[in-house]
Amino acid sequence: MNRPIIIISVFNGIVRMLKTSLFFFWGIYFASIGMSGLEIGTFFSVNSFASILTILPSGLSNDRFNSKTLISISLVLAAVFYFGMASTTSFPLLLVLSALIGVSLKIYDSSSDSLFYRTAEAANFNKHLGTFQSFNYLTISLGIMLTGYIIGANVDYENIFIGVAVIFLILAILGFFILPKNDTTKFEIIHYKKDIFKKDVLVFLLVIGLFAIHFGVEGTSYGLFLKETLHLSSLQTGLYMGLAILPMAISSLIISKKLKNWKAKNVLLFGLILSGFGHILMTIKIVEISFLFRTIHEIGDSAFFFFLYYGVSKIFNMKRIGGNTGMINFISAIGGAISSAFFGPIGEKFGYDIPIAVSGITSLLAVIVVLSFIKYFDHK
Repeated sequence: MNRPIIIISVFNGIVRMLKTSLFFFWGIYFASIGMSGLEIGTFFSVNSFASILTILPSGLSNDRFNSKTLISISLVLAAVFYFGMASTTSFPLLLVLSALIGVSLKIYDSSSDSLFYRTAEAANFNKHLGTFQSFNYLTISLGIMLTGYIIGANVDYENIFIGVAVIFLILAILGFFILPKNDTTKFEIIHYKKDIFKKDVLVFLLVIGLFAIHFGVEGTSYGLFLKETLHLSSLQTGLYMGLAILPMAISSLIISKKLKNWKAKNVLLFGLILSGFGHILMTIKIVEISFLFRTIHEIGDSAFFFFLYYGVSKIFNMKRIGGNTGMINFISAIGGAISSAFFGPIGEKFGYDIPIAVSGITSLLAVIVVLSFIKYFDHK
């Protein structure tokens, strides 16, 4: 196995664990400090819009500078965010912190993806991608369950935030020394325009935008649905979320080995259908049935994300991968921002199951787009 890929995969898995473990609990935390649905939606919208402003510059920067340097900078900013969260509940200050973490994590996302693409061997790309994503899902699953346990043990959120901040600082230093260097290049903007403004790429971006609608919903409504609608404790919420994600690690490894037989377009359709129907049917108010369909949703997500990385490796020039993946993250952030602003208040007023179900429908709309332009998704 490629040693740099292992290092990147393990390091990224730890960062994603810290990033995602608390993400699904944010709605619960904000409600506990008295924030309204509108305020929660505003927090996530500010986060997403800050991400939008950051994505393209950070993507282009990864073509010009060493990604590991940008990763370290992003993790320092994440540490500042968590120290800030431990220090204030003032809504205006929380919005400033929301913008900060939006900038931080999008720099990280662009940089880690760019570093992976440039480090993975073309001949073994599927295998490397399976390793990269399976570590990601495994650590996220374990992290969410651990977070649920810690919150359930009545550890103050403030202490959790401080602990996470310290770990981010350690990772910022560690990453600078252990992550591999990438080649840097300089290109004119016109080169990126030529990469993006192609029919297959534009349709690809439309599908990503529709799929990304459910990202904002998961921030504003998922945790609160489990708490307020299914009446789960913090520990039960962590187990529900974490165990549902665990099969994603297995499915990524399976897809990496079977992709040639299954064909990429079928993996994409499979992912969108499972993700969409899973999101709709997880709103059934019986815990066991809801969990089953949430697990199905997560398996669908893993198939979609595998296709996403695989598709990017096929349609974009690897020398300009930073700027090009920046556009993909840009579209994802727009979808997340719109859904956060729209669904935050709706969930509070009409029930948190409504945004989840509606976002499942948007994923199914993406299926129609794929079938309408199927020739653009038949990547070899």
